[in-house]
Amino acid sequence: MPEFAGQVRHSNAEYPVLDLTDGAGQFNQSGKSPVKGIGIFESIANRSSVTQRYRTQGYLAVVGTTPYVYTSSSDSDDAWETEGNWAGLSSTNGIPSGGLEHNALVKLSDDDYDAGWTGDPLFSTLSLKKTNYPHLEFSSTQALTTSEGTVLGRISSNGVSQLEENISASGPKIDFIQSGVAGTTSVSGSIEFYTSNAYVGSPEKAFTLNEEKTAIFAPNPSTPTPELGGFYYNSSENHFFVGVTE
Repeated sequence: MPEFAGQVRHSNAEYPVLDLTDGAGQFNQSGKSPVKGIGIFESIANRSSVTQRYRTQGYLAVVGTTPYVYTSSSDSDDAWETEGNWAGLSSTNGIPSGGLEHNALVKLSDDDYDAGWTGDPLFSTLSLKKTNYPHLEFSSTQALTTSEGTVLGRISSNGVSQLEENISASGPKIDFIQSGVAGTTSVSGSIEFYTSNAYVGSPEKAFTLNEEKTAIFAPNPSTPTPELGGFYYNSSENHFFVGVTE
């Protein structure tokens, strides 16, 4: 391999010393960038045409005006042509290309470079911070008017089944339900609270606060565990009961 003590010059000043483009004039590979690790391409198809000896993890390919980084360690044709193995960066603001409005960019695994856009991100914790009025809001994306019975929002929880292996088991939840037809600036709605019981089936509606501000207790066919200050409705006796002892 030759070594150069100074600058390398082309014998013809009209030509570049190194050409990374995939133009048809490339002397050794027509239509393909002849440099390992980096290239400038007119299309994804041209990028896919790069032969194995030029492929490497971390390969930077500029397709049109959008740069992509190859994230896989494999130089096989299947891996090289899989779009999921290329992390695209926007040519205008530097963030990965793709995704829809209001999508979040998240890591898809613990592996480096394995990230993507999603409308359903998962977080270990979430804090809402604002000087005044921090809030959590549920909004429908549909164009048509929401109808009676529509679940306008939900807060739910899950545990892990006794079968383990990361099998989800439903827990308590809160539903916000539309009542009646939608108005011009607001909708009528109720809030339903659900508890869960591992042996009865879950979740079960326990309490409703309806659109008329009426508190409605779900009927309980049997006497629950006594709780001081507890309150429940017995459907078999059609009575309300208040706990006075533990």
